[in-house]
Amino acid sequence: MPSQTLYIVKIGDEEFRFTQDQLDYEPGNYLANHSLQRVDSKARSHVVEADNRTLLLEKDPVLFKLIQAHLRGYDVLPIPDALVPNYMTKESALENLQRDARSLGLRRLEDKVSTCQLNLSRGTQVKLPIVQKKYKMAVSTVP
Repeated sequence: MPSQTLYIVKIGDEEFRFTQDQLDYEPGNYLANHSLQRVDSKARSHVVEADNRTLLLEKDPVLFKLIQAHLRGYDVLPIPDALVPNYMTKESALENLQRDARSLGLRRLEDKVSTCQLNLSRGTQVKLPIVQKKYKMAVSTVP
């Protein structure tokens, strides 16, 4: 299997690695556009390596782990207590995640956060669909 090019987002001392497929999970987002160099000159000033595969962002690294998991196709809501930064409440972490999703052009994540916030304000839990399979059992009658 050929190796894929990895793109790195650096936040503080932490590096988050992405493949192009992961960045394209939500087409047209800022990270995908940057990796394809379809960003304006102002955004390019955030590039920290000459090969244009590393991007320096000023975001919260704990919340960015949720963004990375989302781009890998995982459900990240509701936010687990362990991933709420110790200097935020769960509500402010949701608001900040939504703000980061909006600034990065991650519309699906932004919509999911809005739904989660709405459910929390109503006092309901986010219901994930339960996939149920029905099986027919064959019974053998051996004499």
